[in-house]
Amino acid sequence: MPWLQLRIDSSRDKAPIAEDALLDSGSLAVTLEDNANQPIFEPQLGETPLWRETRVTGLYEADIDTKTTLKNIQESYHQQAGETLDSAVWRILEDKDWEREWMSHYHPIQCADNLWICPSWTPRPTQML
Repeated sequence: MPWLQLRIDSSRDKAPIAEDALLDSGSLAVTLEDNANQPIFEPQLGETPLWRETRVTGLYEADIDTKTTLKNIQESYHQQAGETLDSAVWRILEDKDWEREWMSHYHPIQCADNLWICPSWTPRPTQML
């Protein structure tokens, strides 16, 4: 089953408002990520820093009414932020075996001449790099 994602480009201050609007509209999960390649270094204890430009993404089941959902999000956002939400974009997210999908991003790493760190699901390299 495919999923729908709603992506909103936001500022640091408005990201929590966008997050709340997505959750209130029935989003199954919300992700906040960097939208301008800005690193965040070790935060202070109890601090949850956000990026200056933050992308807020909500995950929805594919059979929702996107027009009504977006209208509700825009109204909620406007009530809290006092401004309109201009950057909302729907995207289809094809279903995958998510429990295994992350494994494709990990590969053997050579740390020294005869020292490799290898994920358990990959074969040991036979040739030195």
